[in-house]
Amino acid sequence: MYVYGVGDHGGGPTRRDIVRGLDFNTWPIWPNFRFDTTGPYYDILEANGDKWEVIDGELNFEFTGCYTTQSAIKKANRLGENYCLEAEVAAVLGLRALGKPYPEKEIREAWINTLFTHFHDILPGSGVRATRQYTLGRFQETGALTSMVKTRSLRALAGAIDTSFGGRLPVVPIASSLASIALGAGAGRGAGDGGMSDAAYVVDGPRGYVVFNPTAQARRDVVTATVWDSGTGVNTGDVEAKTFIVRTPDGKLLPTQRIEKGAFWGHGFVNLALPVEVGSLGYAACTIEEGQAPPYKSPLVADDHLHSRWGEKIRNGPTTMENEHLAVEIDIVTGGIKKLLDKATGRDLACASTPLAVLEYGLERPRSMSAWTIGDIDRNARPVRVASVEMTHKGPYLASVEVKLKMGDSTATIVYTLKAGVAYVEMMVTINWLERGGAESGTPNLSMAFPLALAKASARYEIPFGSIARHLDQGQEVPALRWADVTGVLAKNSKPAGCALLNDCKYGHSLEGSTLRLTLLRSSTSPDPLPEVGKFTMKMALCPHGSAPVAADLIRMGAAFNHPLQVVATDIHDGKFPPQAAGVCIEPANVVISSVKKALDGDDIIVRIFETDGRACAARVAFDKNLLGLPAKALEVDLLENPAEKSTANGSKNGFSVKLPAHGIASVRVKFPAHKT
Repeated sequence: MYVYGVGDHGGGPTRRDIVRGLDFNTWPIWPNFRFDTTGPYYDILEANGDKWEVIDGELNFEFTGCYTTQSAIKKANRLGENYCLEAEVAAVLGLRALGKPYPEKEIREAWINTLFTHFHDILPGSGVRATRQYTLGRFQETGALTSMVKTRSLRALAGAIDTSFGGRLPVVPIASSLASIALGAGAGRGAGDGGMSDAAYVVDGPRGYVVFNPTAQARRDVVTATVWDSGTGVNTGDVEAKTFIVRTPDGKLLPTQRIEKGAFWGHGFVNLALPVEVGSLGYAACTIEEGQAPPYKSPLVADDHLHSRWGEKIRNGPTTMENEHLAVEIDIVTGGIKKLLDKATGRDLACASTPLAVLEYGLERPRSMSAWTIGDIDRNARPVRVASVEMTHKGPYLASVEVKLKMGDSTATIVYTLKAGVAYVEMMVTINWLERGGAESGTPNLSMAFPLALAKASARYEIPFGSIARHLDQGQEVPALRWADVTGVLAKNSKPAGCALLNDCKYGHSLEGSTLRLTLLRSSTSPDPLPEVGKFTMKMALCPHGSAPVAADLIRMGAAFNHPLQVVATDIHDGKFPPQAAGVCIEPANVVISSVKKALDGDDIIVRIFETDGRACAARVAFDKNLLGLPAKALEVDLLENPAEKSTANGSKNGFSVKLPAHGIASVRVKFPAHKT
């Protein structure tokens, strides 16, 4: 089949094309052309299918520059997809738990904005400047739409969750408490481009907070809660002299960690770090008040010097951080990680002489179509110099080391953070990029290199609804979504080991020997001559391990990293829902829920599931009866939500089961009884 016409964007044939095709058929040595539709072509293929060779693998790594070019568009795409999925989950909770109308129009418009940018000269970054401007404008609209959906749904649900376990202050007149100062405190802060606003309306403690989990997996993490206008109510006094504690529903009192103090449009705030455990597609409530927490020791942890409760203490030094999972040391010469010890296996994935997470400035040799293609790279084109290394947070819940670097006129800051109870070290990279490419000078390229202390290294990458192992030319750029995992054996003792690299907005990866690289920025010159000048922020994380983890665990980890827990401020009140709940549970371990949304027609719920390890199985899903209700019927549908020819879905007392082939995807339409307000 030969598809022809004007341009490469679906243009039709011209008179000249038709005349030329007819003329070709008069040539003595030349294939004959037959004008037709695609239907007869595929009929021929199907009738002779046993005669064709089978290509089992990926087909196109041609335009490798497109995995990174126009990084602002790449980030808008990732966040747009994340925000739409989070808005769907929040809206389903509002619909099923509270009977709130599902904001179908807003979510549909947000998805249209996001999917429009999947056009082949937008998402790859091979468009002109106006393409980027238009795309980012649509993303801002997506952020606004999804932010309001999440805010309305989750704040309403928080208002129906029982937080009375926090107790109440004595009622005092408004005039003496100055409560009006806190009304609307923080409105707009934290909500940029689709995030949840951290505004609060409680002037004095105790203050209620509900932490929502937008992913279908139980989570353990450290979150940040904001206390507004402390000191303007009954408990007056300088906020610097105050100590805040967390009260959990079971009555435990835990200390908090102060990580920031500031002001926003006349309202003072303090950011506090605290540990949380939240169920799958569920929530957990807590309260914050002024006071001192008593010592608390967990019988589950033997080394109380290191942890008083799943990592409540983090040991650290000027460039070292350690929790119950990892020991990390930062190299002051390169700004990279020279020690990454997995305490569960005793394996150190870093080498002091070639640290991990080192920025590499490179200059690609000039070539045409620089937005599409990567030229040969001189990685020694310009040194990246360390300006400073400083520990900025010291625990007990998180520790951070900040590294500042300089390359030419550009600067970068890497903040390494280790959280209590979390098995990976995070990297927040902020770059003020002032490099400009040229048709004769070449294309500036910034990547981050991870030379792992491994031999016989191989890589697995996340792709849509699964993952794939690739064995390619050394250093070849390949696309991946939220993670890449490198597994091999330790170079010094041949013990199995590996490391997963998570990211929140990047796609272009390469493996050369045992060095994994992630391309961060490319200053291409054609067709947009200046695509990358400005400030860019990206997050990554390194999670070392022993033997290769199962794909489902990596997929869940990537989902958690890209969908952070969402903290919603509320007050102290009675509610019909308990202080904590898990909305949806799924088993077995090799299946993952990718999305939960309302059906396109009616108020049924669509649950989309996929299998990750190549093992056919029956997936079983259970719903929390108080939060979502008990299903009346389950029907398997296709991706367009049309009934499947043969449904394998079966309802159960509190959920449903559905059969999944190896690497298969199943969508199940779940019907619930009408909601009772």
